[in-house]
Amino acid sequence: MTERPIIFSGPMVRAILEGRKTQTRRIIRAPKWSDPSRAGVDFPGPFHVGQILWVKETFLPWDASSGVEKYIYRATADIPAYDGSWKPSIYMPRKASRITLQITDVRIEHLTDITDEDSVAEGMNVIVNTSNAVLKAGILGTCIKGQRDMFRKYWDELNKKRGFGWDKNPWVWRIAFKWTQREIM
Repeated sequence: MTERPIIFSGPMVRAILEGRKTQTRRIIRAPKWSDPSRAGVDFPGPFHVGQILWVKETFLPWDASSGVEKYIYRATADIPAYDGSWKPSIYMPRKASRITLQITDVRIEHLTDITDEDSVAEGMNVIVNTSNAVLKAGILGTCIKGQRDMFRKYWDELNKKRGFGWDKNPWVWRIAFKWTQREIM
């Protein structure tokens, strides 16, 4: 089975590294059928159980004095005010990837079918206040009502401008994974 790259934002990379993120949702683009759920188990797609995903993230090649190629990763960089040019995740080569994931489950669902539990598996970090009335989103820094609402806000920040906002309720791949390897660079 071939490996496949997958891009994650800085907060989601940190969630994977902290063991909080075990799911991701990706938009199903131009399905052959108007309702993918009716396509059955043979619905063709880019993701399969057992498949290996290597994570692409914002990075910086670091020229070590030893001549060994090393990298700095923006999501976890210990450089408070680096003035150099970060390389966008889309340009990360396989050899620079430090996170390898294995798909454990793939499902097709509408975006709004996500549950609070799945939102937590998506890496949403929610802190409950003492009255349990308001939840604060650790990733977004805004007050919202629950994990699902937090995921909705995060989704819209990434996808609404591209025409795949929460209100459009697109079909998505629900991909569950386990972190299989961290390659030290």
